[in-house]
Amino acid sequence: MNKNLPTLLALSFFAGIFLLAFSTSNSEVAAYRVIGFICFACAAGLVAIYWNRLRNAFMAKGPSKMDALLKDPAKFSREYGDIYVLADKLKARRQRRHRPTLLHH
Repeated sequence: MNKNLPTLLALSFFAGIFLLAFSTSNSEVAAYRVIGFICFACAAGLVAIYWNRLRNAFMAKGPSKMDALLKDPAKFSREYGDIYVLADKLKARRQRRHRPTLLHH
């Protein structure tokens, strides 16, 4: 980061406060302007500090490796063995065995 950037930001902050405070003859309006500028500067500073975290929090993340494996039985079987596919085959065999046929009701 540039060494002069924090100095430039501090000088612009104080210049903005003095510009807002002394640009009107009404002290109440000047006070509201200064308070509003300070609130805006604090909020802008917080956003600038935490910008990377805010951006990463709202970006869409892709599915994890485990989610991808759980949705595809063949990938899961390659990774962890034939347990998942074997369970599906046994379930299909049980369903075929218990289906009513024409000869057996």
